[in-house]
Amino acid sequence: MIIKPSATLQATLRTTLTSFVLYKLFTDENLVYPPPMDVQLDQRGEGVGKFKLVEREADEDKDGEQPKTADGKRITKKDVKRGIKSVQRAGEAVEEDDEKTQDHHSPL
Repeated sequence: MIIKPSATLQATLRTTLTSFVLYKLFTDENLVYPPPMDVQLDQRGEGVGKFKLVEREADEDKDGEQPKTADGKRITKKDVKRGIKSVQRAGEAVEEDDEKTQDHHSPL
């Protein structure tokens, strides 16, 4: 029996994958991820144009320094592991809910 993931799990996985791909693309091009947003352009309804492409500082990767988010917070391995675990837990919870729903609606 093949169990199809719920729409919520699919959306979570799609968002996670998209975020990873964008992070990889930005960092490969030596750009800050996530890109900082220009609030004034956002208020004028600029859409994607409100985001500014900013090069990462040259010394940011030297001496084993950890990457930073746009707000200056350092991203650690622990942060990444925590994020992965929370996505896994969310996926497991959704799968359990789906199984309960399927069991509840299955004919006896």
